[in-house]
Order: sequence, then structure tokens, then C-alpha cells
Amino acid sequence: MDNLFSWGRLLPALALASVFSICLAAAESIKFTSDFNVAGDWTAYQWNKAQGKLESSAELPAELKGKDKSGSLCLKISWPGGEGMRFFSIVQSKPAPLPAKLSKASIWMKSSGSNRYVELHFLANGQEKDSAGKPYKISMGQMNFTDWKKLEAAIPSDWPQPLTIKSLTFHDWNLPQPVEDTVYVTRLELKGE
Repeated sequence: MDNLFSWGRLLPALALASVFSICLAAAESIKFTSDFNVAGDWTAYQWNKAQGKLESSAELPAELKGKDKSGSLCLKISWPGGEGMRFFSIVQSKPAPLPAKLSKASIWMKSSGSNRYVELHFLANGQEKDSAGKPYKISMGQMNFTDWKKLEAAIPSDWPQPLTIKSLTFHDWNLPQPVEDTVYVTRLELKGE
């Protein structure tokens, strides 16, 4: 009796699957990296609704120490409290479209556990919003941690390309209590084909 799962049939299929997955892994690579440590590359957005300042820092996650001489960017944000949503954004001084089909974003971040949120905003093919008026942004999560953490998110595959980073935005979603927040960011990576 010929078994459908015999080694003679299964081994070639497994070998082909392995080669295919290696090709897929090789096809996706880092297309953009920023360690936020070049003076003037990132600045505070001029219309922020929360006050803040940017400073260079030598602070790094343990996973990145000794691998390079990069540092991080320290953001000191004053959330005023009260009603209404406030945000604090940083923008690139020279944004440019990224010539790749992007699929993932990651960033290392250390927060003070203020429970504020962080998003990465894009221009998709030069546009801020899709035809339904929805902005091109991905949530990187809530800052409910106090040590270094790598935040990751998928970039929707149906977004028009090329993408341009519009901002890294922090917001409070109407959290009423005032907070002095200190956030460190480094190693923003965008991956794609």
C-alpha cells in the first residue's frame, strides 16, 4: 500500500518548503533605520498640543549596547491634563519617500509608564488619508512599561506605496491627569521587500 505521507514524497516537499521560506525571509529586509542620534534629523512638530523638548542621550537597551556607537533621543513631554486630546509629534527634517514595499515597523522605546500612546504616521503615495478619510497610521502601542521594550507593528499591505514617514506621535487620548513624561526612542526600523 502506497502511503500518502511516505518519506519518499514528504522529504522533497519539505526541502521545497524550506527553500521557499528561506527565499521569503531573504526577500524581506531592513529598508530604513533611524537611531534618532544625528543632530537636526528629527525635530518637534510646530503645532504640538503638549509641550516638550528633545535631547540626545547615550541611553540604550541592553540588546543594542556594544553593537554600535548609536544613542537614543530623549523626549521630555509635559502633558497638561484636563479635557481634550493632546499630542506631541516628532518629524524628520528631510522626509523622503522610501522606495520599497514596506510591511513592518519596529522601534525600541523606554517610557516612564504614563499610559500614553504612540503611533507612526505616514504619507502613502504623498497622501495623508485614504479615500474614506482614514489617516495612514499604525499604533505602536501603549506606554505602560518603564524599561526598554521593542514595539512592533505590521504595515497594512493594501496601503499605496511609496510611504514617507510623517511623524512619530505620542498622545494621551483624553487622559485627564497631568504628567511629566520622559521617553527614550532608538532604532526605528522599517522592513519590506
